[in-house]
Amino acid sequence: MHLQSECKVCLLNQTLNTLKILELDEQKRELVIDEISKILPTLKNITPPEAAQIIYPKISSIVGVRDLYKEKKRESILKAKEILEVLKKRELDFEDRLLFGLKLAVLGNTMDYGAQSSFCIESDARAIFDIDFLVDESALLKERLKNAKNIVYLADNAGENVFDEELLRIISSEFDKRVYYFVRAKPIINDISFEDLEGEIFDIADVVDSGCETPGFLAKNATKEAKEIYQKADLIISKGMGNFETLCDEGDDRIFFIFKVKCDVVSKYIGIKQGSILCMRSFTQK
Repeated sequence: MHLQSECKVCLLNQTLNTLKILELDEQKRELVIDEISKILPTLKNITPPEAAQIIYPKISSIVGVRDLYKEKKRESILKAKEILEVLKKRELDFEDRLLFGLKLAVLGNTMDYGAQSSFCIESDARAIFDIDFLVDESALLKERLKNAKNIVYLADNAGENVFDEELLRIISSEFDKRVYYFVRAKPIINDISFEDLEGEIFDIADVVDSGCETPGFLAKNATKEAKEIYQKADLIISKGMGNFETLCDEGDDRIFFIFKVKCDVVSKYIGIKQGSILCMRSFTQK
């Protein structure tokens, strides 16, 4: 999905939000805004995540901070763990454990500092089990899981990874499958990178540094190992809008997208209202 004019406005707003989080002085803020404002008009024929890969490292270089959202990512992971402990008590309400895991996973996708709209994970957590997937191909995903031999799961944001772990546990116990869990090569917005992970994820999945520095997976930029695993996969679970934006035009029916629609551009692209949650097989946009 190519960058639209609205995406450039969003990137500028993201820049302003990042500066607010960093609590910089006015002189440094003006310098960042001036530099990013020069870059935005030059961005053409690329996806929004590729644009972000240009914008965020520039901000980092100006302010001298490698991981702009390090503290926010840590806070998100801790908050997600608190919420998960409460929501796991609802698992017995579900006959379909996979659907329960998918609902948790898409709830995690709320935690996105790069989105057009703000989020309240606590509010979304209270409502998630009462909301249906507007596009629900979870039954087909279940059939694919039964037969898949090599499964790739493309991670998205920090905090979201906590809910991903629960879905991975369900996939492991229900389908006796082990999954390759792809993460970003290095910090970009609040996306989960290898260095952010700790604990049980390494026991329940094969964690792979994808080599991608974009907030969306691009096979052309992946490491040799990640590229080989991705090519051999017969099922790919893609979490979040960033991965959707880089992969939606591939027409690859191995891919199932799981995310919350959080911006007008993606909403118009797929013809689904903003705020909807999706479990959707890949399609070719016309």
